[in-house]
Amino acid sequence: MTAFSGMKKLQKLYLSSNPLRRASADCIVQAFVHHEGLKVLDLWSCQLETNGAVRLSGLLAASSSIQEWNLSDNNIDNAGASALAKAIAHPCKALRTMDLTLNDIGSSGATELIEAAERNPMVMSLSLHGCPSLSRVAHKKLETLLATRRQGAAD
Repeated sequence: MTAFSGMKKLQKLYLSSNPLRRASADCIVQAFVHHEGLKVLDLWSCQLETNGAVRLSGLLAASSSIQEWNLSDNNIDNAGASALAKAIAHPCKALRTMDLTLNDIGSSGATELIEAAERNPMVMSLSLHGCPSLSRVAHKKLETLLATRRQGAAD
């Protein structure tokens, strides 16, 4: 993974469906924590689990360039969602889109993520589809928040 640190012009990294797990998450954080050009990080179905999400939350908190994150289908639970939510809550970050579909995020993790999105006006999309315990009320609150925000950005 350290080979990425020399790729200053790299803007999109797609590692989907690779069994990266926790150790590789550490390598990704080290390689990209000071990288200023990366805009898209797609880690769909990489078996990151909660420990990987916790480690990646450090990159999310530090990155001033990554706008799109795809962490769907990685068995992330409430603890991973909580770590990500803490990083999302900082409004000065570049984050626009976070995809966490098909994870094991329950009601408490989803609530933290939604509240973090409320505090960060840069977030335009937060997908939690397929998370088993997401209530209809929480889902509606998230949809309303993001639709209002996107409408305001379009005006």
